[in-house]
Amino acid sequence: MAGNPNLDALTPEQQEWWLACGQNLVPTVLVVCGRNGCRATVGEIRADETATLALMHHRHGERTVPYTPRQTEETLGLPPGMTLPGLAEQQERKFKALDNETLRYLPENHRVAKRYNAGDIVFPLDILVYVVCPEHGMLNLLDPDRTVADLRDFIRKTKFGTKRRFFAFRAT
Repeated sequence: MAGNPNLDALTPEQQEWWLACGQNLVPTVLVVCGRNGCRATVGEIRADETATLALMHHRHGERTVPYTPRQTEETLGLPPGMTLPGLAEQQERKFKALDNETLRYLPENHRVAKRYNAGDIVFPLDILVYVVCPEHGMLNLLDPDRTVADLRDFIRKTKFGTKRRFFAFRAT
């Protein structure tokens, strides 16, 4: 786990448990994407006799995003001869940052951007409705209530700290 996960979805008691115990536990379950046989780990379930929380990763893979061309005074619709101080420098900074995260440019004003990690989030299992797979992006669970029920049943049958794999999507 890189950095500190976001704990905003937890109650004060859950935050206290996470900081005192949960963050140091070996995962009981590794949540795996499972779409089209994908084996990417998208989260972990940390549990002991007193609590069970999900640590979900938000690692985004390569993504195709719109590319915005450089702006000039003319493309911004300003009258001829009017200039904006600092526009060229601002555009240079913006496009240097874009170039640093761009793997390649595509036709039709699109580009392929690098992978990035938006950080981990810890929350109760009951609010699990999507996963973020580095290969497939953000995926809404087909039936979140059923998936959470299946996951809870899987956890009940699993010894703490064993890192058993649970597939969020099966045969999809």
